[in-house]
Amino acid sequence: EHWEQSSEPSSPSPGRRRSYSPSHLPASVRACEMASTVCEDTAELHDAPEEVRRKVKRLAKYVRTSKHMIAFTGAGVSTAAGIPDFRSGVNTSLETGAGAWVLRASTPDVRKANAARRVATTTVKAVPTSTHMSLVKLHGNGKGPLKALVSQNTDGLHRRSGMPPEALAELHGNSNLERCVDCGWEIMRDFKTRNSKTAKSAKEHRTGRICKACGGDLHDTIINFGESLPDRDLSMANDQAAQADLCLALGSSLSVSPANHVPQQVGCKQGGRLVIVNLMRTPLDGHADLVIHAKCDTVMELLMEELAIDIPTFKLQRKFEIGATSLRPAVQPAAEGEDEGEGEADANGNNVGSLRIWVRGLSPCASGSGDDVPFQFIRRLVVLEAGSGVSVGATGRTSSAKGVLGGWTAVSGTKHTQPKRKGGVPRPYSEVLKDALGDDNFANVEVTLAHPSNTDTSAIPVRVKLHFFGNYVRKD
Repeated sequence: EHWEQSSEPSSPSPGRRRSYSPSHLPASVRACEMASTVCEDTAELHDAPEEVRRKVKRLAKYVRTSKHMIAFTGAGVSTAAGIPDFRSGVNTSLETGAGAWVLRASTPDVRKANAARRVATTTVKAVPTSTHMSLVKLHGNGKGPLKALVSQNTDGLHRRSGMPPEALAELHGNSNLERCVDCGWEIMRDFKTRNSKTAKSAKEHRTGRICKACGGDLHDTIINFGESLPDRDLSMANDQAAQADLCLALGSSLSVSPANHVPQQVGCKQGGRLVIVNLMRTPLDGHADLVIHAKCDTVMELLMEELAIDIPTFKLQRKFEIGATSLRPAVQPAAEGEDEGEGEADANGNNVGSLRIWVRGLSPCASGSGDDVPFQFIRRLVVLEAGSGVSVGATGRTSSAKGVLGGWTAVSGTKHTQPKRKGGVPRPYSEVLKDALGDDNFANVEVTLAHPSNTDTSAIPVRVKLHFFGNYVRKD
């Protein structure tokens, strides 16, 4: 979607609101091409502390009287989490340093100096900030003043913070989400889903992994310049903007369309209020009732204090299912010392008892409807003990494999741990490799065991150990 350049001045006359229409948008709000994404003016503006407090009091009044409030977020809400933004200048006050697009246009010496002073992390290790958690609280599962959140960010922090997917429109995608192009099946990952091996250009999105539901290709959900925004998210954002009487724009340059149509629509309509929080000027400042030049966390912490609402502490929560399934026909156990090769069915199909132990992580559906979708945050499943090898308070230090697994044996092809302690017993395990392609077990992590006798598998005790991806580890 492209906007026509208006012959009118970029800001309305004092006391007058320009009515909304695409032709009335200033040139700087038109659809951006990659070459024009860096703002020439990267100078930061900082309101004095007393000025910030005065403006926040006014914002709090807007929130209290709002009937339908929405929030619109950009990269600036995640800089406090250690994720660099795109447009901050080389002399920015942010610890994350200059923005990605600014650095791309800079000299090698500037990039080197920036790298030496910046404090940053990756999107998969970042923890939601005070701003993220304040928005969750203001939404209150639909009972608070905030009715919807529209975001340009792909870092996944809004979903990680606990914002319900049905209240969230991720206009530019989510770097942790894959979706089947054929049936729409989704799976969340605890790592970036984009695969440079199978998607070598910006507009290629195939991850190389296969949909469990229909066998179709899974694609990452990142939206690059020149690509259409997701229908569900764009429709939701526009619908929410049409209903909103207050839009709080946090940490966005408001210069990329059609995303910036959302705050523009609220700011230009009769009875609508637009509040912008940013350290730099934006093309929509002239349409705002209030512009606060301060960091997002500073403003949101003051706002929650003014509203007398506590900001919840981020607590990482994970939902998963674990179980065991009896298999028939069973699989032949591996020969002693064997840990590679393909398993094969027993000739008679009933000589060997077989047990598949599995675990799968779950996450709410991105569209906020339907059943939970798989979420791959479990890296490894290790079977410590099984059958008669399990005892209450067991330490897992039994000296023999038979004692550990109670006569059960991992099937052919199963990997085993390599104990560092003398006399330690290898345990069977299954793991996820982030660069794995094709029809893998990304939905479930599983280990299959077999027993040489015709064993009843209806009640077999099993003790397992789960390993997670090493994210969100904080030194403090």
